[in-house]
Amino acid sequence: MDTHWSTETSNSFATFQTADFQLTKIDTGNWRLRILTQRGNAWVRVNGPAIDINELTLSLQAANSFLGRARVNGLCTEYVGPFGRSLI
Repeated sequence: MDTHWSTETSNSFATFQTADFQLTKIDTGNWRLRILTQRGNAWVRVNGPAIDINELTLSLQAANSFLGRARVNGLCTEYVGPFGRSLI
């Protein structure tokens, strides 16, 4: 099973049911990050930039940094690209 789609727990795999964030490339060359879950919102409040909305515009470098930190902490992101959607 692809580890991008699941996390290993004890002797089995638990599948992500919903993404915490959604990342979409926008026309300006930047990326739009939407917070989709309460878990994602709580994590951003502690670990991310101070925001009052559930959407951020990020550079490619900032998006990569954010995704890396979120993923290390067990959060899941839905990437919306030119060829469809995938979970990371």
